[in-house]
Amino acid sequence: MLFVDDRRGTAVGVLTQRVGSWDRPVAYLSKSLDMAAKGWPGCLRSIAATSLLLTEALKLTYGQTIEDASICICCQSFPRW
Repeated sequence: MLFVDDRRGTAVGVLTQRVGSWDRPVAYLSKSLDMAAKGWPGCLRSIAATSLLLTEALKLTYGQTIEDASICICCQSFPRW
């Protein structure tokens, strides 16, 4: 599973592997967001950060599927403004 956050224009994440009932960290990832993504609202920055780190994590897992917690967040319905 890949856990992602964006802090001060940098995408940071932890790639974990389920061992028994625990998620064990396998790799720590970080990458700077581009200038366009840094100016986006927080919800879009999160998607950009996830996309950026997911491509890096796929290199480490040799293309195997990776669960991503942000998919659940993106599918949630939000109240209308």
